[in-house]
Amino acid sequence: MTNIVENSRFKEAWAVISPILSVRTEKDYDRAIELLNHLLDEVGDNAHHPLYHFLQVLGIIIESYEEDHIQIPEASPRDMVKFFME
Repeated sequence: MTNIVENSRFKEAWAVISPILSVRTEKDYDRAIELLNHLLDEVGDNAHHPLYHFLQVLGIIIESYEEDHIQIPEASPRDMVKFFME
């Protein structure tokens, strides 16, 4: 097995991918959401698409950021339906 740390192609790819997978600020979050939306448009639910697993990983990272930084107020089901109907 090739040592991934010594693989120059991996290093080059990681230099491009790592900033995308680093969601620490609201600006990072907004950028990640925009990318996720583009991926959803292209990949959809096609589990055989080459970017499908990347879409999943990005979604998990975004979800983690939201859990730590975005508070959703408590609301009854009725209040939620009313909100969405407005």
